[in-house]
Amino acid sequence: MSGSCIIEELERLTEKKFHKGTIYPLLYEMERKGLLKKVKIPKGRPQTNKYEITESGQKLLSHLRTVLHMPVKDVMEDIIKERT
Repeated sequence: MSGSCIIEELERLTEKKFHKGTIYPLLYEMERKGLLKKVKIPKGRPQTNKYEITESGQKLLSHLRTVLHMPVKDVMEDIIKERT
């Protein structure tokens, strides 16, 4: 998805407005950390980018889905295990 498509999808899912000045820095940081990769798409207009999730991003997403479905007690135990 392009950054603008990501913003549109976030707004659709949450029914809240997101400013590109909030979302793009998050996308850049996720790219820097290897969770996303930017793919340039030639379209005849100024540079268009699409963001794709990386293997590391998929692993993190899978972990977050697991954690979000766990009871709070289990989440806290999981966090404590990761820190020790």
